[in-house]
Amino acid sequence: MTCGGYRPESGKSPRTDPNCVAAVDPGGVVRLPGRAYGAQWTSCWYPGVDVDVNIEFERAAGHFADVARGRDWSTAVPTCPGRDVNRIVGHLGRLAAWTEILVSTNAAEPVEFDQAGLAPPEAPEDRQRWLDDKLAAAVKTFRATPDESPVWTLAPNGTARFWKRRVLHELVVHAVDIEIAYHLDITPIDAAVAQDGIDEFLDLLPHAPRLEGTVGSGSPARLALVGPGEQWHIDWVPPGFSWHRGHREESSDMRVAARSMQDLYLYAYGRPASRIETRGDHDALDRWRLATQL
Repeated sequence: MTCGGYRPESGKSPRTDPNCVAAVDPGGVVRLPGRAYGAQWTSCWYPGVDVDVNIEFERAAGHFADVARGRDWSTAVPTCPGRDVNRIVGHLGRLAAWTEILVSTNAAEPVEFDQAGLAPPEAPEDRQRWLDDKLAAAVKTFRATPDESPVWTLAPNGTARFWKRRVLHELVVHAVDIEIAYHLDITPIDAAVAQDGIDEFLDLLPHAPRLEGTVGSGSPARLALVGPGEQWHIDWVPPGFSWHRGHREESSDMRVAARSMQDLYLYAYGRPASRIETRGDHDALDRWRLATQL
């Protein structure tokens, strides 16, 4: 995810074919051929569940800012080794500012992430206000921009909704990181948001640089992620994979089941999760989780 510093690729990403979503079969299968990183993907972008991303983004932005407010930002974040709260906050503020620029300008090309004006202020007393301002600007722009508005994206999609979802789940997961760092109770995550987050996680996997050759020792493998009332099935056939959401009769080589959608969401994003049951090749599952930390 973002514990190493979320960085955009320098090149263009293809915009979604206008017929692409309609081409996804009724089971929601997304085919991802080719190498697991740096290839030209021919897949469609999975539309996700029916979540009002603007409302959820505003809620997540406010929660993230409040979790960090008035606390010691030099506190280490154990779920992001080598990082402290200050670095996580700086990353989210810059990401919000960067994506606000992309969306507000309908950027057709990537914008330099390190451009002037995105860095947090040096004075610690000014950083909370800076974070609040960057998040508020993103909330305002995202609300004013239709989901389908064209914009450059780092993966096949080409719409503002891509960035709304991407930053939403960054905020949700990193708020959990900060809560863990301060030994706070984890704030409940809405089940629909968690379900959308698992879809988004799988959408992004082709762009994870460590994915290739890590699952099943290079052999075909099947992984099932099972939550309350919903399932995700991943077919790993090196050097690519496909996935779909929905019930499947065939057995899987590996199975991860959670009693809540929140736990499955946190497991997928590599965070501590309770009430998880695993079955199958545990070494392969460990390799999967290591390889798929975006």
